[in-house]
Amino acid sequence: MRILISLCMLLSVSAIAAPDYTLYFSRHAEQTSSGDLSATGMQRAKNLAAFLKDKNIQAVYCTYLKNTEQTAKPTANQQDLPIIVYENSELPDLAAMLNEKEQNALIIGNMQTIPLLVHLTGGDAQSIDANRFGDVFTVEFAQETPHTRLVDIAPQKNVVAQPLPLDPSSLKTERQRYAIYIDGKEAGYEIREMIKTPQRLEVTHLTLLPQNDINRIVKVRADADSLKPLSVRMSGTVNKAMDVKVTFADNHVVGYSDMSRRAYKEQGHISIDRWLPAHSYAREMILNILPNLQYTSKPSYFNWFNPQDNEVKFISVTKTGEAQVSVPAGNFLTDVVDVEGGAPSLRYFIAKDGEGVVKIEIPAWNWIYEKIPTV
Repeated sequence: MRILISLCMLLSVSAIAAPDYTLYFSRHAEQTSSGDLSATGMQRAKNLAAFLKDKNIQAVYCTYLKNTEQTAKPTANQQDLPIIVYENSELPDLAAMLNEKEQNALIIGNMQTIPLLVHLTGGDAQSIDANRFGDVFTVEFAQETPHTRLVDIAPQKNVVAQPLPLDPSSLKTERQRYAIYIDGKEAGYEIREMIKTPQRLEVTHLTLLPQNDINRIVKVRADADSLKPLSVRMSGTVNKAMDVKVTFADNHVVGYSDMSRRAYKEQGHISIDRWLPAHSYAREMILNILPNLQYTSKPSYFNWFNPQDNEVKFISVTKTGEAQVSVPAGNFLTDVVDVEGGAPSLRYFIAKDGEGVVKIEIPAWNWIYEKIPTV
């Protein structure tokens, strides 16, 4: 049974609402090119139902797309509930109704709508990586105060963050320059510089994309041996003026971020004072040292911290093959390395001759970086 959401549903709220409730938000599971769930996706949908079995789910919502319906169906069948269908244009109305009804509910959507719904209901939203499935945002309301947790309903056994597979002595001072193409057209450039001293590793990224109103400089300092971050400083413009400054003491980070963010994130100035999980590194530092990691066909796992959004992401890095690539800096035989979980995922092409990263693809954005000769 499907029921299309409308504003009139707000009038059907039960006169007596439960004082505490939890909203469970999840992206649809893995799908095939036809839009149906794959075998992996079907299993993940069943895992989701198993996770929610004892959660007293009182309502199940999805869009009209079959990938979201098929993800929601095992839970709806298990709880003997109808699936309530919503339109993506109705997100504010849906969020208002969810808060008004105060029911334990499962809401299935996509990687764009789920963070926005989490935000609209009062939760703390995070961006979802295109290659990540199975994350469930649980927004728990106690005395009308929301508390957000991110749960992986199907974690792999023994998959935890690890120290970087890297010999720090392999790092050296270097400077790389990349042309950036957006939708196939050259849009700007980025300069990446790394300076190695006996005690410190310092990374600087300068990004200029006039059509996107991006003129940004990032400076990261880390311990030369452990690569533990010491400080991150960002300034310039990303749509609006940005000012980010954080310092680290072991796994404790303090500072602030002041900038424009995605619609589902808190805007403007945010204070940062948090403890990071083990094996957490600064995002821009990781982007620079990726060529030096010891890759295998089995993933390596670690955390990276992005102070812009005050987010920690669980990252996997895997060598997936080899490719011959042609860029302005020349022709190269490369290792292809996938970096997943960062929202967006990245694909690195690392030259086998020691030239470093010669090409980077960001499929979710249709961005490509190509190495150009340094002056």
